[in-house]
Amino acid sequence: DVGAAYMTLTANTDLTLNEIESSVTEDVEIHSMSMENGVMKMRMLDKLSLKANTPVELSPGGFHLMLFDLENPLKAGEKVRFTLHFKDKKNKSFNKSINAIIK
Repeated sequence: DVGAAYMTLTANTDLTLNEIESSVTEDVEIHSMSMENGVMKMRMLDKLSLKANTPVELSPGGFHLMLFDLENPLKAGEKVRFTLHFKDKKNKSFNKSINAIIK
């Protein structure tokens, strides 16, 4: 029912990632994980800020994408399409579609 997606995002200008769509589910959320008083906490984020030319790694134990209510179990080698919705400093929206392969 649930999966996670990891990737590294780099933008050439300051951007905000506001929404993600996926070919395997309609419910994708941006999450962060942090250690608080010896306890790992996961929180949903409304957006993820990207600074120009500064990679943001989405990885286990940090920022990541949560995939809820998966239509089918994910299988190694399967292609998943993500559409990332961004806004720039002028509040102009644009999308970037990427294909990922399940490991």
